[in-house]
Amino acid sequence: MAADPALDYPRPDVEALVWDTVRSLGGCTTWAYSSGDQTRAPAGWLSIVSVQVDVRARSKHAAFQRADQARRLILALPYSAWDDGVVADVVNLDGPFWLPDTDGCPRYVARYEVRVHPLPAASPAEREAVPA
Repeated sequence: MAADPALDYPRPDVEALVWDTVRSLGGCTTWAYSSGDQTRAPAGWLSIVSVQVDVRARSKHAAFQRADQARRLILALPYSAWDDGVVADVVNLDGPFWLPDTDGCPRYVARYEVRVHPLPAASPAEREAVPA
């Protein structure tokens, strides 16, 4: 069975995109907890990645302010350029909400679903034309 050309794309690193977006704020930890693909006509395939962002600071107020900055940056991703594809949509699934650590460190947590349309891979003819 031949591979579907619609699926012939490199999986974009959405986790790295989110991390690069918030890391300059400091005190942020990000990770993906779910990922998959979805067929969406007529646009084609979307990669869908669910990401959790934990934000810490010295005070509850500072942690909230930083979490709100992270929220605004992440929700603005569909309006930003990205070399690996196009961010089609970002949904704020949860938070930011207060979730203190057992050691008393102020922390806010938020979860986002990031849907991206990867750049299509080169056609077979284009791939053959590139020297190895």
